[in-house]
Amino acid sequence: NFEFKNYKLKNLHNLNFSYGLRNISCDVNFLLNNKLQIKNLKSYNFDLKKINISKLNEEVLISASGNKINLTHFKKNLLNKSLKNEKKIKFDLTSNQIKLDKKLSISGNYRGSIVNNKISSVAVGKMLLDKKEILDAGEIKVNVKNKNYTLIGQGLLGGAKTRVQIIGSEKQLPNVVFESDDGGKLLSALDFTNNIKSGKMILKIKYLDKELSKYNGLIEGKNFSIINAPGIVKSLSSLSFSGINSLFVGQGVKFEDGVAVFLKTPEKMIFKKILINNETLSIFLNGKYNLNSKNIEFTGSIAPINIISKIISVVPAVGQLLTGINKKGIIAGQFKLTGDIKNPEVNLNEMSFAPGILREIFSRNWVKENSLKLNNQ
Repeated sequence: NFEFKNYKLKNLHNLNFSYGLRNISCDVNFLLNNKLQIKNLKSYNFDLKKINISKLNEEVLISASGNKINLTHFKKNLLNKSLKNEKKIKFDLTSNQIKLDKKLSISGNYRGSIVNNKISSVAVGKMLLDKKEILDAGEIKVNVKNKNYTLIGQGLLGGAKTRVQIIGSEKQLPNVVFESDDGGKLLSALDFTNNIKSGKMILKIKYLDKELSKYNGLIEGKNFSIINAPGIVKSLSSLSFSGINSLFVGQGVKFEDGVAVFLKTPEKMIFKKILINNETLSIFLNGKYNLNSKNIEFTGSIAPINIISKIISVVPAVGQLLTGINKKGIIAGQFKLTGDIKNPEVNLNEMSFAPGILREIFSRNWVKENSLKLNNQ
C-alpha cells in the first residue's frame, strides 16, 4: 500500500518481498528532515519493532529496538573492507538478542560508531559465547579494526565481579580470559565445579575449533577453599595425612595456590596437571573425566609439607633432585581413582615412591611457562 501526500510518497505499508526461500516484510515511513522510520521489520536477520534512520551533517544516526538483530554478515563485510561508508555512522541498538559473531551475542544495548571500517562500541547487558553466559550483566567495549576484534569488559557472572577479555580475528579463533576475585562463583557459573569457594581466579581458554567445542585451558587460583568434597577425597583419608580430613568438614580446607592445565573436548576433559598447595600438604593429579559417563581415571600423589621440608634440610644437592636426569621424587601417598566421580574406586599405596612430585611442587616457574605456552599457541 502506497500513501502519497502533496504528490510525494509518504508511507509504504505491508511491504513484503521474497528472495529464494527467505522473506522480508515491514512498513516504511518517510519523515521530514532526512529521516526514515521502518516498523515491524521481519527477516532472516531481524525481528524489530522500530528502526529510525536520520542524516545530520556528515553523520548517519541509526537506532533500533526489538527481539532480534543479527550483525554477523555486517561484521564480515567490515573485516573484508567491502563496506564503503564515507560518513560516520552512529548506532544505538536494543534487543533481546544481538548477534555480533557466529557464537557471540548480547542481550541488552549495543551502541557505538563506525568510521573508515573501524568499529568502536560498547555493549551493556548479558553476554553469551556459544550459548553460555560469560557475563550476567556488565559493560564490554568492542573494537574491530584491520580484521582483528577485541572485547574487554567487566560485570557480574554468577554473582561474582568478573573481568573478561576476548581477542580474535577473521583467521584466528578467539582467546578468552576471565579474572575474578571470587573464583568459586566463577567456576560454578561456567559449569566447571561447585566445590570451590572464594579465591582469586584466572581462567584462560584458547579455542581449537570453529564450533568452540574443543579448547585448551589454564586455571590459576589463590587463597581458595575446597568444600563438599565427594567420595574421592574422603576415601583418601586413610592416608592419615594432616589436613585430609578437613577437606570434607565445615568450610573445607584452604589452599594458598593452585593450577590446572587441561584440554576440553566434546566428550571429555583431559587434565594434564592439577597441583594445589597449602601449609600442610601438596596434592598433584592428572587424568581424564568423561563428560558423558561421568567416570574418571586419575592418578595422583599427596605429599605432606613437613616431609618435603625435612628432605630440603638434609639433601644438599636438592637442585639436582628437583631437575635431575633421574627424575626422582619423595616418599608420599600415591593413589588411583577410577569409575563414577561421586563414588570412585580408590587404590592406595600409603607409602610409595612418587616420581617427580617434588619437581612439580617446587617448580615455581611452571605456571608462568604454561601460561606463556597457552598464549603463544
